[in-house]
Amino acid sequence: MMKRRTFLFGLLLSISGFSGLPAHAAGKTEMLVYPGTGKAQIPQAEFDRGFKALTTSLKSELRLKTKLVRRIPRLYEALGGEKAPEFMFGPPQAAATYINAGYIPLVRVAKKASGMIVSAKSLDDVTRVGYPGEESWLGIVGRYSVNQIRKTDLPHEYFNTQDDVVLALKSGIVDAGSLRANTFEKLRESNPEFTAIIKLPGTADFTVVANPETTTEKEREIIRQAFINMLPEVKAALTPVMHVPVDSFVAADKEDYDILQRIVKAENKLGGNK
Repeated sequence: MMKRRTFLFGLLLSISGFSGLPAHAAGKTEMLVYPGTGKAQIPQAEFDRGFKALTTSLKSELRLKTKLVRRIPRLYEALGGEKAPEFMFGPPQAAATYINAGYIPLVRVAKKASGMIVSAKSLDDVTRVGYPGEESWLGIVGRYSVNQIRKTDLPHEYFNTQDDVVLALKSGIVDAGSLRANTFEKLRESNPEFTAIIKLPGTADFTVVANPETTTEKEREIIRQAFINMLPEVKAALTPVMHVPVDSFVAADKEDYDILQRIVKAENKLGGNK
């Protein structure tokens, strides 16, 4: 049993009054990027090629350096490190924690994050749930939703990917799983007995946030417009290296993360894994 969920480190950091955000040096601005579970192991060179179009398009206005982060906990470690990043582009649960620490939400993927708990059993008969990653949106929001409805922390297992959850469902290791709609539809093609038993609450999806103490309003607006009005060549370059759609972004507000902040706080009270 793990003592705590690693992602809660960021929440506790923000609650404790995190400060000391240092200014960036020599005009170089860093953006941490977590590309999503399905792209977390992308080769560094491929990631660099994908983001080169973005950094090149901004070079006359902003010297942006992107840094690949392969694990969500690294985002929280960076937030509490000696040099907090100027920008972070990552999943909404990380964005919610950064916002708690004082960061400003700039833009988010236009389409909201969504998912469902699926099973061949009724909700009352479910005894063990599979989630694709302890730190993932499907893991955090899925576990919260199941526990809220069942009024208990049901036994569960974490897997690396949604495909692993599907295999666990088919083999009977778990009798319910947290999946995105497209993965669920593929499952039903071969196993029509599975149905959606819980619809997860929709929330903001991948988000870009900014450090207000080490970025200027002008720099934040440059990044905001670069994503909202993304050039076709930038969109084409980013699409293969990001696990989430990058075809449309909208301005983000703090209120977009209220649900996630409530979920993270509830998870903090619940404690560790079982």
